[in-house]
Amino acid sequence: MLVTGYRMIRHRNEHLDPEKSAALRLFRRYVPMTNNFHGQRFLIRRDGVLLATPLLAVLVLVEATDIIFAVDSIPAIFAVTDWCSPRTRSPS
Repeated sequence: MLVTGYRMIRHRNEHLDPEKSAALRLFRRYVPMTNNFHGQRFLIRRDGVLLATPLLAVLVLVEATDIIFAVDSIPAIFAVTDWCSPRTRSPS
């Protein structure tokens, strides 16, 4: 975390290019996409083909980040609880 914080401070004035995102490239590889927004729609049908809009790509990336943070917090939860610890069982 310290290294990540240092990198963020060092590059705080630089802007990220979404086109260089590995997650977005992976999403575009498997899901046909349009480059334009179409109101609040996640999917549109053009010439009989179902296409994702950038809004769906944003939703998928945000939810993937949410899952990563949830999985990352599992060790922290076990570190602060005594659930299933042999020390917490009362003597029988």
